[in-house]
Amino acid sequence: MPLMNGSYGIQNYGEVLEANYRIHVMRGVTFAPDFQYYFRPGGQSALHNAAMLGFKSHIQFF
Repeated sequence: MPLMNGSYGIQNYGEVLEANYRIHVMRGVTFAPDFQYYFRPGGQSALHNAAMLGFKSHIQFF
């Protein structure tokens, strides 16, 4: 019987490693880079590990 919803195999476990840091640029301005690394995304061993890099910024006027 085929697996449902496009699964590549039986789902076991997955892990995520996340590192983030907040940088105060100046009064009212912050910048926060974020790095995430996914081991066995979706709990499936058939998928490659994945890395994601992003950021969040915050500007306050008042």
